[in-house]
Amino acid sequence: MTRSYDIILSLIDETDDDLLTLEILLLKFCSNEEESNLCFNHLYKYKNHQQCTILMIAILQNRLNLIQMLLTKFRKSIDLEFRGSIKYKTHYRCGVTALSAAVCVGNLQIIKLLIENGADIQTRNNYNETPVYLATDLCKFDIVKYLIEEIHVDIHRITNENNTCLNIAGIHGHLKLIKYLLETTDININHQNRNGDTSLHLAIEKNHINAVKLLLSYQKIRIDIENNQKMTPLESAAVCLQEVIVNYILNLENLIQIQDKISILELLGASFLCRYTNISDYNKTYEYLNQAMRLRISNGIIKISNQPISAYKNHMECLTIDELESIRYQDEVLHLEALVIYDRLLLLKNGLELLYCIENQALICMENSEFDRSIDLCIHGLELSIINDDINRNIQNIGERMFHICLLMKRISEIYLIIFSFKCFENLMTRFFEIFYLTIHQFQQLYQKVIEAQYSTGAFSSTEYSFVKNVLPLIYIITKVKLKQNEQIQFYELIQWINQFCKHTSSFSETLIHFCCSEASSFCPDIIQLLLHYDFHINIFDCRGNTPLHYLFQVTSDGKLTVVENIFNLFLNTNRLHPDYIDRNGKTPLDQAKYSQLV
Repeated sequence: MTRSYDIILSLIDETDDDLLTLEILLLKFCSNEEESNLCFNHLYKYKNHQQCTILMIAILQNRLNLIQMLLTKFRKSIDLEFRGSIKYKTHYRCGVTALSAAVCVGNLQIIKLLIENGADIQTRNNYNETPVYLATDLCKFDIVKYLIEEIHVDIHRITNENNTCLNIAGIHGHLKLIKYLLETTDININHQNRNGDTSLHLAIEKNHINAVKLLLSYQKIRIDIENNQKMTPLESAAVCLQEVIVNYILNLENLIQIQDKISILELLGASFLCRYTNISDYNKTYEYLNQAMRLRISNGIIKISNQPISAYKNHMECLTIDELESIRYQDEVLHLEALVIYDRLLLLKNGLELLYCIENQALICMENSEFDRSIDLCIHGLELSIINDDINRNIQNIGERMFHICLLMKRISEIYLIIFSFKCFENLMTRFFEIFYLTIHQFQQLYQKVIEAQYSTGAFSSTEYSFVKNVLPLIYIITKVKLKQNEQIQFYELIQWINQFCKHTSSFSETLIHFCCSEASSFCPDIIQLLLHYDFHINIFDCRGNTPLHYLFQVTSDGKLTVVENIFNLFLNTNRLHPDYIDRNGKTPLDQAKYSQLV
C-alpha cells in the first residue's frame, strides 16, 4: 500500500490533465472503508517538512479542480477536520485543518467549497487560531469579509496569546481591516492580549502612524490602559522612540493633560540616551527636556528635587531652564540628567526597561574600568528588581526580573574577577559579601512568589539554569574574601538555599556539587573545597542514582583534565568517597570515566 501512496502523491504533483488517471487509481486503491481511511486521512510528508493529507496537499498547490474531484467523488471518506502541520509565514502551524490551510493559501473559492462541504468554520489550530484570525493575520480582507458577513463566524474568539482579530490588525497596521472590524462588528477596541497590550499599544509598537490615527478617531478608544509593563500606549511610544506618534498624540486637543504631557516629553527625551539600543541623540534629549521644562514653568508646575543616587554620581535634576541650558553641551552631565529622569519616570512602572538600561550602563562602566560605579549600578538594579512585582498580574514579568538578576550576577562576577589583582580596590572587596547577599536575597524573593502562586517553574528553566551557572563564580569569589562571623552564618544559610534550589529546579535533582563536577571550570575546585568545609555530601545521588563522581568522570574536555584531577583528589582526601556506587543503569563512576589517567 505504501507504493500505492507514492504513486498517488506523484500524480497529485502533476497537472489537471491527469485527474482522471488519479481518480481511477484512488477508486482502485480505496476499495473498502479501511483503505479509504488510510489513504485520505493520513499525514504524508510534504515539501519543507510539512505534514499534510492528500486534500491539504491539493489545497497548498491551489488545485481547485483536483479539490473539486476529491470532494465530489470521495467526500464520505475524507475527514475535513483531520489535522496536519503546514509552514505559515516563517514558522510551522500544527493542528491545521483543510479550511485553515485554504485560508493560508488565500483562495476564497477553495474556502467556499470546503465550507459548502461541511468544514468547521470555527476550527482552531494548536495556537487557538481560527480561520478568520489567520485571514486577518495574512491581511486577506476579502476572506475576512466573507467569513464575517456570509458565514457569521464568531469574531470574539481569542488565541493562546489572548489576541483578537483587531489586535492582529493593529500589529499589521492594516487600515481597511481595522476600519471594517470596528464599523461592522461589536469587537472590543480596548481588548488586551496576554501582555496587556491593546490594539493601540500594538500599532504604536510597530510604528503604524496611520493605524494609530485611525484608532484614535473612535470615541470608545482609551489611551489610559496600562499593559503588563504598566505602560500606557503613549508611554510605550515614548520609550520606543516613536517620535512622530508621540508628537501627534500630544498635539490632539483636550486629549492629554498638562502634567502627563510633561512626563511624556521628559520620557521621550530621556529615552534618546537611555534606551537599551545603539541610539544616542543628545540634541533630541535636550530638545524634549527643554520643551517639558518650558511647559512646566508656563503652567506653574514646580519640579521637586530628586534624592541623590550614587549609581548616577549623585546627580541632581535640573529645576530651571537656566540649569538645563548650562549642561546642554556637557554630554556626560546631560546623560546623567537623562538617567535620573528615566529612573524617576519608570520606577513607578514595571521598570524592566529601566532595569535593562541600568545593566547596560553597568557594562559600559566596566568596559571603561569605572568599577566602583559599575558596582553601584548593579546594586541599584538589584534594589529595583523587586519593585511593583504583582505576581497575579504578570507572572512573565517575574521571570524577566529573575533573568535580569542573573545578568547582574554575571556582571558583578566579571568585575570582581578583573579587580582581584588590583589592591587599590580594597573597598570593593570588603563590600562583596553585602552584594552577594543582596543578589541571592532578591532572587529568593522573586522565586518565592513563583512558588506561592503555584506556577510551574518549568517555564523559567533557562532562567534557573542561568542562575546556577552565574552563582558559581560568585561563590568562588567568596572563597577569596575574609568573612566576618555573622557573615559566615548568613553565607551558610544562603549556600544551603542555593543547594536546595538546584535540587528542586534541575532536570535530575542535581545538587550544587553535582553542578560543580559537571561544569568542571577553573572555579570549581575552590568551590567544592568550600562546600566540603560545610559538610556537603560527596556521595549524594541525583534521581538517576548518579553521584557527583559520576558527573566528574563524564567530563570529556581535554582542557579540563587538571580540574577534574584536582576535584577527584579533594574527594579522596575526605576519606568518605565511594567510587563503587552504581547508578540505576548499574554503572559505577569508573565505568563512565573518559580519561584513562583517572582509572
